Amino acid sequence: MGLLDTPPEERFERFTRIARQHYQVKTALFTVLDHDRQWFKSKQGLDVTETPRSVAFCDHAIRQDQIFVVEDATQDPRFRNNPLVLDSPHIRFYAGMPVYEPSGFKIGSLCIIDDKPRQFSEKDLDVLRTLATMLEEELKRSYIESDNSEYVPVSHLNRAIHRAQSVFLNSDNERSAFEQMLNDLLVLTGSQFGFIGEVLHEPNGTPFLKIGAITNIAWSPATQALYQEGERRRTIFDGLDNILGQPMVIGETIISNNLATDSRRGGLPNRHRLTELFEQELYEAGRRNGTVSVCYIDLDGFKTINDNHGHAVGDAVLRSVAAKLQTTVRSHDIVARLGGDEFVAILRDVDDERAYARLLDAIRQPISFRHNVLQVSGSMGVTVYPDDDTDTDLLLRHADQAMYAAKETGKNCFKVFDLASHSSRKERVRVLEQIKGALRQKQMELYYQPKICFRNQSVDGFEALIRWNHPKEGVLSPGHFLEHIEYTEYARTLGNFVIREGVKRLMEFAQQDLQYTLSINLSPSHFLSQQFRNDLSDALSDCPRELRSHLILEILETTAMDDTETVLKNLEACRELGVDVPLDDFGTGYSSLDYLRRLPAQEIKIDRSFVMDMLNDTDDAMIVSLSKSFKRRLVAEGIESADVESKLIALGCDLGQGFFYSKPLPLSEALLWAANFRWEGRLTV
Repeated sequence: MGLLDTPPEERFERFTRIARQHYQVKTALFTVLDHDRQWFKSKQGLDVTETPRSVAFCDHAIRQDQIFVVEDATQDPRFRNNPLVLDSPHIRFYAGMPVYEPSGFKIGSLCIIDDKPRQFSEKDLDVLRTLATMLEEELKRSYIESDNSEYVPVSHLNRAIHRAQSVFLNSDNERSAFEQMLNDLLVLTGSQFGFIGEVLHEPNGTPFLKIGAITNIAWSPATQALYQEGERRRTIFDGLDNILGQPMVIGETIISNNLATDSRRGGLPNRHRLTELFEQELYEAGRRNGTVSVCYIDLDGFKTINDNHGHAVGDAVLRSVAAKLQTTVRSHDIVARLGGDEFVAILRDVDDERAYARLLDAIRQPISFRHNVLQVSGSMGVTVYPDDDTDTDLLLRHADQAMYAAKETGKNCFKVFDLASHSSRKERVRVLEQIKGALRQKQMELYYQPKICFRNQSVDGFEALIRWNHPKEGVLSPGHFLEHIEYTEYARTLGNFVIREGVKRLMEFAQQDLQYTLSINLSPSHFLSQQFRNDLSDALSDCPRELRSHLILEILETTAMDDTETVLKNLEACRELGVDVPLDDFGTGYSSLDYLRRLPAQEIKIDRSFVMDMLNDTDDAMIVSLSKSFKRRLVAEGIESADVESKLIALGCDLGQGFFYSKPLPLSEALLWAANFRWEGRLTV
C-alpha cells in the first residue's frame, strides 16, 4: 500500500480529526502495523510517531472482527502493566476498529484514546465504525488508481461483514438484520435464491431449522410452498430426509450442482393455500378473460394499540377491520385474515383504482370499543392477474412486496406491483453502493418549482426537489433512489444536504434582495430521529433569525401520525429555531381533527390527488374547504389547468404550484422564470 514511513496526508488526517472531536478524547490515531512496530500514519494529540508492536493496543484490535474496547486499562490484566499505561501517554481508555486493505487483510486500526476511563455504548461507537469504513474506501480508491494494481473483490466481502456486524449489534429488528445479511450474500455469490436459518434442537436432541430470512426458492411448487411459509411465518423446518436436512444431520457442508437429479433432494414441507376460492377465482378469470386483483394489507399502528390497551382491545380492532372490509367488497369478492394484523382481499375485475382506496378508507374509520375511540390505517400492496401471470403463492408474494413499498413511502396508502419496473435486490445494493460517492462527488442537486401567491398574483417562492445527476443514467428523480435509502444512514446524510442547501439558497436570495420562501421535503426517518433537532440547529447556525421564517420544512401527514410525541417535540423545536413546518400531502393520512389542530404547523399542503380530481369529485373539493377551516395557510400542489386554479381561488386557497405554471427547474432557470412571471398571460413550462 506504500503507507509506512510516509508524510501525513490530509485524506487520512480528516478521519482522526473528526474522531477526536466527536468523542472528545485526548488522542485519535490511524495506526499501521509491520512485524516489529506500530507506526502512526495519522495522529491527533500524540507526539511520538511509533511504538514497539509488543506494547501496541492495536495489536489486539486487529485480532478482532469488530471494535476492540478497553474502558479502563488499569483494571484490565492484559494492560495494567503496559508501559503506555504506566507512563506517557497514560492510556486508560482505548477503542479501535480494525482497518482492512482492499484485498481483505487487516493492516492496522482507527482508534480513539483517552487518559481517563470512558464508557460508550455500541451505538455510540457507530461513528468510529463509519469513519473506518470511509478510510478503507480511501485506501481502495488509491489502490485502484495506482498503475500496478488490480481491484480485489474481497473488499465487498469485508463491507458485507461490517454491515452484518453493525446491524446485529445495533438493530432491535432481527428480521431486517437477517434480510440485510441475505441481500449481501446473494450479491456476493451471484445467487438468485437463498435463505438463512438457525439450527436449533428439540429436547430429545433432534435438530430443526428456524428460518430468519428467505427469498423465493421457487424451483418447484414444493419449494414455492416452503418459501411462502418461511417468508410470512418465519417457518420451523424439521424435515430431515432431504437435502436441506442433510447438513443438520451429518454436520457437514452439502453442495449440489444439479438439484433436479440429486438423489438427496427428498420432498419439502408443504403449506395450505390461502383458500380454494383463490384458485377458483384464477380459473374463472381465465374463462371469462377477466382479471383478479390480489390486495395484501398490513395494519399501521396496530402494535401500539396492542401494547397500550391489551390483546382484548387488539382482537376487537381486528374483528372490526375484518367486518369493515367484508362490507366494503362485493359479494363475490374474498376477504381473509392471514394472521397477526395482515389481511388479503381478492377482488374480481377491478377497472378503477379507487376501489383499492375504498378498502383503506374503510380501515381508517374510527373504532369505538369500551369507551375508547381507536384508529388504525393500512398499507396495501396490489398485484393484478393475468398481467402478473403466475400462481397463487407468487401473486401473494408480489402483493406483499408492493405492500412493503407502500410502507416505505409513508404508510397509509397502496402501491401496485409493477413487473416492468420492479427493482431487484441488486438494485437496492447498487443504490446504496453508489449513493455515498454521489454525495461526495456532488452529484445531488436541488431543482425548484415555483409557488404562486393567488392573493398577490406573484411568485411567493419555490419548493426544492432533489435530483441525482447520475454520470451514466442522467437526471434521476427521487423515485429512483429515495425509497432505497430511507431508514438507512444515508437518509440522514441526504437530509442534512437538502437542509444545508436550502439554508444556503435562502441566504443567497437575501443577498440579491429576493424575498422568496423555500420549501424542502424532510425524510420521515430523519425527522423522527433523535439527531434531527441538532442537525437543524447546526444548519441554521449562520442564518439570521429574521430569514429563517422563509425556510419551510415539509413533513408528510402520514409521518405526523407515526410517532405523535416525537412529531410534536420536533415541530416545537422547529418553531423555537424560527422555521415554519407545514403538513404535506394533507388528506392522505386521515389524522384526527383534534390532532391536526394541536400540530404547530402554520401551513397545510393539499395532496395532488385531491387537487387533480376536485372538478369531478365534490369530496375532493370538501377536503380543500376542510383544510381552510384550520385557519392555516393553504397550498395546493398538482395544478394542471386554469379551471382547477379558478376553483381553488374560489375556495380560498392561498398558494398553488404545478405544471400549469412550471415544472421543477435548475436554479438559474427557476429564477429567470420567476423574474419573467406575469399573472396576465401566464404560460406553462
